[in-house]
Amino acid sequence: MPVRARRLGLVFLIVVLGALAASPLVFRAFPAVPSSSDAVTAAKRAWGSVYDKAPWHREFSPPNVARFEPYIATLSGGVWFVTGTVPLGSKPEDMPNARVRRWDGAVEFHLAARASNNRWRGP
Repeated sequence: MPVRARRLGLVFLIVVLGALAASPLVFRAFPAVPSSSDAVTAAKRAWGSVYDKAPWHREFSPPNVARFEPYIATLSGGVWFVTGTVPLGSKPEDMPNARVRRWDGAVEFHLAARASNNRWRGP
């Protein structure tokens, strides 16, 4: 086999192995969000991040999030549904809700008022 063909084969092998090493696929032996308390923590972190970047969204402000404590996470179809408890005299449409994927920890959040109009059916 000529030297040039060997070098080309070696370069091809290096490129393929490099692409596989940089692949975004992550194989986990355990879920990223294994418990309901972890799901609630992930949701609160996401709400805080939104408020830090866009403080005009008062629904995600720390005082508003604290108003709907305690939060409960329910697992269904590989997704944690995080919702709060509505105190007397509060408007439920101000309560933030979230969906947290169990295997990768991705968070999708919304307000209760939008959830009633646009329901997410799951994965």
